[in-house]
Amino acid sequence: MKSFQNLVLFFFLFSLSTDISLAQTNVQNVYFTIHRPAGLNWQQLKTEHFRIIFPESEDSLAFRTAAILENQYPKAVELSGGKLKNFPVIISNYNDLSNGFVTSNNFRSEFDAAPLKGKSINPRSGDWFEAVLPHELLHATHGSMVVPYSIPWLYGIFSPDFARSFNFFPPVGVHEGLAVHHETENVTEDGGRKNYAYFNNQYNARVSSNDPWTAGQTFNVSRYTLPYNRHYISGSTFTQWLHQNYGEDVSKEAIRYHNKFFFLGYGFALKHVTGKWPEDLFAEYLSDKKDEEAARQRNIGESTSEKQLVIDSPFDGVTQRKPIWTSPDEIVFFSLHYNAPRGFYSYNLKSQKTQKIAEANAVSDYNIDYDRAANSILFSEYDASLLYSSAFKTELKRIDFDTNKQFEITKKDRVFSPTISGSNIIALQTEGANVNIISIDGNNTHRHLTSVKNGTPVSIKANPASPDQLALIMNKRGVQGLWITTPQTIAQDVNQAPRVAFKNASIFDLDWHPSEQKLLFTADESPAMNIYELNVSTGDIIQKTNSLFNAFEASYSPDASSIAYVVQQEQEQKIAVLDEEDFYNERVPKDALLSGAELRDRLFRPLMGSDIDSDSWEVEEYGPDISWLKPRVVLPVVRENSGADQIGASVQSIDALSSQSYTAEITGLQSRLWYDLSYTNKTFWPGFKLRSYSNPSFRILDFGNNNIYSVMIQERGFDLSIPVDFTFNATTRSKSLYLSPRISAEQFRYFNLDPDPLSDFETQYKAGGYAQLSWNILTQRRDIQPSSGFSVFGFLDKALNDQDVSLSFEDGYQDSFKIRDRWAAYYGLIGYVAPLRKLNQSLRYDIQLLNQSPNTLYSKSLIIPESFTDNAFQISANSNETFNNLGRLSTRYTIPVSYPGEGGMLLPLYLRAIYLSTFSHTITNLEQNNFKGLLSESRSVFGAGLHFQFNVSNITFDFGLGFSFEPTRNNVKFVFGEF
Repeated sequence: MKSFQNLVLFFFLFSLSTDISLAQTNVQNVYFTIHRPAGLNWQQLKTEHFRIIFPESEDSLAFRTAAILENQYPKAVELSGGKLKNFPVIISNYNDLSNGFVTSNNFRSEFDAAPLKGKSINPRSGDWFEAVLPHELLHATHGSMVVPYSIPWLYGIFSPDFARSFNFFPPVGVHEGLAVHHETENVTEDGGRKNYAYFNNQYNARVSSNDPWTAGQTFNVSRYTLPYNRHYISGSTFTQWLHQNYGEDVSKEAIRYHNKFFFLGYGFALKHVTGKWPEDLFAEYLSDKKDEEAARQRNIGESTSEKQLVIDSPFDGVTQRKPIWTSPDEIVFFSLHYNAPRGFYSYNLKSQKTQKIAEANAVSDYNIDYDRAANSILFSEYDASLLYSSAFKTELKRIDFDTNKQFEITKKDRVFSPTISGSNIIALQTEGANVNIISIDGNNTHRHLTSVKNGTPVSIKANPASPDQLALIMNKRGVQGLWITTPQTIAQDVNQAPRVAFKNASIFDLDWHPSEQKLLFTADESPAMNIYELNVSTGDIIQKTNSLFNAFEASYSPDASSIAYVVQQEQEQKIAVLDEEDFYNERVPKDALLSGAELRDRLFRPLMGSDIDSDSWEVEEYGPDISWLKPRVVLPVVRENSGADQIGASVQSIDALSSQSYTAEITGLQSRLWYDLSYTNKTFWPGFKLRSYSNPSFRILDFGNNNIYSVMIQERGFDLSIPVDFTFNATTRSKSLYLSPRISAEQFRYFNLDPDPLSDFETQYKAGGYAQLSWNILTQRRDIQPSSGFSVFGFLDKALNDQDVSLSFEDGYQDSFKIRDRWAAYYGLIGYVAPLRKLNQSLRYDIQLLNQSPNTLYSKSLIIPESFTDNAFQISANSNETFNNLGRLSTRYTIPVSYPGEGGMLLPLYLRAIYLSTFSHTITNLEQNNFKGLLSESRSVFGAGLHFQFNVSNITFDFGLGFSFEPTRNNVKFVFGEF
């Protein structure tokens, strides 16, 4: 099997290189502008190395961001070798789906101020900023590394963004691995994900199996196979091992070598700095990690993992979270899958059946509260902004289990982690970079309970048996502890020491005992996350599970005789049930807890970067700045145009906030210069795009009597469009509307091929646009194409005036023609159905129509696929047949064959998926009088093919090989590429 995979990978690399070498270059926009919410009044703060850009209300956060980055900068430079100057760092305060990133395309870093929700970051790293900023800084210094006189250095003279992109050629796991290594070793003591059991045990669960991750899987992003953050987990584990065995400079030296010889791949760079080929290096690494994991499991001793009942699922690739007992035999949980929609499901312990309750997109902290009296749950969900991308807000919802209906409680109020406290809801609410604690009454009136300026509330849970008793998890300076409080005293209690805090662990996941003063929680004390129980009355803490890997998000059964929780099983996370006779029941010693002076020191440790001198830093308004007009990228343009090569260059740039961009393409053909200039502005809503162009096209004019001439047509003009994108609130199925109205003023003129003018310029005004409505588009994780939903689209253009064109040829012949009432409409419907959805098979069907005037505006190739065996509907023996009104019915059925997820380190190839497709196209000339005529004028083609989705480095390709057959002409055509 290995040799077959290697053969397949080699074949497709060869095919790809051949295809690229023969391809024509058609340059598209590299930069894409975005809308940002209005009224933010952007400011900037410049330091020695950074340019912090932020909303006016976040000046204190900007200073703190700058201090953290300047504090970490020398360490990041030492680890990666790259240096920064005036590097843009953008803070956004309007998105609850928190993230941070660095991009080489418009080289910058951007992060959301709202604290991250969930378990993906080690709480002991500190708050969100102390966790995310050092990580992203390492990406920035890595990306900026350029060796003098190397090819990237030379290219960087003209295209600085593309020069940096050479450093991002290695698989993503190389970059993320080094960044996680930095956050673990160089930031805070015991911080970083490699000091985090939740993170590490996802690797341990796999390395101890019979199928550990291979070298290719270690570094490549997993699109179809759990876990989807595999490149973080395995990439950082390999990087940590590499540094432990080959020194802290090993990555820096490999980066330098790769920058000089990027075309050899990162595997050769590792060979250069370690002296070992990647295959040998990885074998040594894997052997060491297997030995370490065996020793770790031996130290665990007797494990409850062998006694727990793991529930079955009818679906593949499950990630089940936060089980809640609704009865002694029924457990409700949130679940994600390869082959089913995400949402809430129930499992019956007696019948062993799983049933879907409702589709949902729950916030990833999975703080879900069950209202036993109303038989319903409260949870928070992300709500997309109608006008702005990357502007999600959390809102509260209720699901009634009696009806399985959902009800909205709040609307974009940025509220999450709800819990029922008597007749009120207590919840957390995001405000900029802070989290407040609020109360919501039956009239949906919000009451502010407290703000926590020196900490971040994470989760809150009311005691159903005593509604005024609250358990609160907060993170203060990396200490994530437990507070017991009430709505009346919470404002004072949050300023006191926590009731429980561990020396070497953080606390997560709250669940109250149904009748006693006890509380379940999770702690990540090494070697694994486990479930603990606090006796609130006595202060005793009992460990309930002793898991091999991780156990978390537990809840009591109605009589507290069992607990349900989430366990790590290889790459999946599943619900397990443990009965009380199998509880581990080991008391936590007092010396495992933080208290006294040690606790105070940890709670009041200095903020990262507090020693940085910021007296010289000044805030200024982020305003008009022409420096962004300097080209960020210069690309060659080579385009085949009617048998001739049109050659030139494309110059592009964008501003730091991605709100303005331009593209300037200059080419030469037929001894003339041609241009295509565009400018996009989204500094306000809806914004606009302005285009100016002068482009050539070629045509053969046949006036009869052997008066046939080859001509060149110059088309020059201006084009103004207003592209607008609306995203409707949807949980698991996307809904959107795109509109782009357009007006243009154009002149055209005819030339011979010398080129000498044959006519005067004629002016034409046009109006039109494009629209697309997509509704309920569902794409499951392993779907090759969507499995449900539909889209309707339409292009429309209409000339607003007529032209009379007179031509005078060099041989003395003269003629003229009239252009009248030019218009065109291309529109249709695309839909998806999946009778075998659990197998990730789906059928795409589409109906497309092209109608236009005799003087055409659109090419017929828009609607005619390449799978036809000749120039179908292009040329007719009947001069009265124009083919200006065509209709098409098409289908495409996809059948996944395999998801190999396999590749190598030496050659940057990674095979993601193999699938089959069958397709059909039927096109007819709509200029018929009856249905029989439509049938007689139609042509159909049928085909099938085998497709390979694969990566070359970090670029994804979908390459297919197949054939098409046209029965009425008995012709077969081989097709390849995308079909």
